[in-house]
Amino acid sequence: MSKPLTSEEIRDRLANRKNYLYQVGVLATERYLETISDYIWENEITDDKKQLKGVTEITREKSYQVNHAKTSKVDGSNRGEELYVLKLYKNRKENDVKKIFGEIIDYQVPLKKERKDAGVGKIDFIYVKDGALYFAEIKAETNKESILKAIVEIQTYYQQANKEKLLKDFGLNLPIKKVVVFFEGSAQANRLNDPNVQKLLRAFDIEAIVLRSDLKIEEVKKA
Repeated sequence: MSKPLTSEEIRDRLANRKNYLYQVGVLATERYLETISDYIWENEITDDKKQLKGVTEITREKSYQVNHAKTSKVDGSNRGEELYVLKLYKNRKENDVKKIFGEIIDYQVPLKKERKDAGVGKIDFIYVKDGALYFAEIKAETNKESILKAIVEIQTYYQQANKEKLLKDFGLNLPIKKVVVFFEGSAQANRLNDPNVQKLLRAFDIEAIVLRSDLKIEEVKKA
C-alpha cells in the first residue's frame, strides 16, 4: 500500500492542477474526503457559496440533443456508468424506472463547443420529474471513488451548460436541478450522511438518490 499523502501534499495537488477540479486524481480518493472537503470549502467556492470558482458557461453551437439514443450500442469497452445509463434509458418506460426518474429523455448529453475542449465532459443522463429537468451524475455499484468527485463533477457540468439553449434544444421550459445517483452499500452511499458531504450538497443544492441493487431493469444485449 502506498504511503498516505499529507494534508499539504493533497492541497498542493489540488491547487496546482492544470484541469478542472473533478479531474484531479486525488479528489477521487476516499480516505482524503475530510481534507479535500475543507480545501474545496476554503478555496474553490464563490463568495455566495453557490458555485465553483473558475468554471464558466460554454455555449455549445451544435444541439445538445444529438439523437444518439436511437443508434447507440453497447460493447465491451463501456464503463460501468455508461452501460447502466443505457440500460436505464432502454427501460425508461418500466414502472420501477419511471417511479424514480419520471421521464428519462436522453443520456450522455455533450457539453463541448469544440472537440478540442479539454476537461469538458457529458451529463450522464437527464430526466423530467415533478416539473423540473434534472442533470444526473451516476456512479456504478462497483465504483470506489469518493462521493466528492460526483458532487464536483455534476456541479461543473451544471455551470458549463448553456441552460437556456439546452432547454430550447429539448423543447422544454422548466427549472433545472442537479442530482447524484448511487447504489445501496456503495462507497458513495456509505458517505452520504457525512457532515462534510452534506455541507457541499446543500451549498450547491444537489439532491441525492440511492438505488436498490436489485432494481429491475433488463440487460442490454451487446452489439
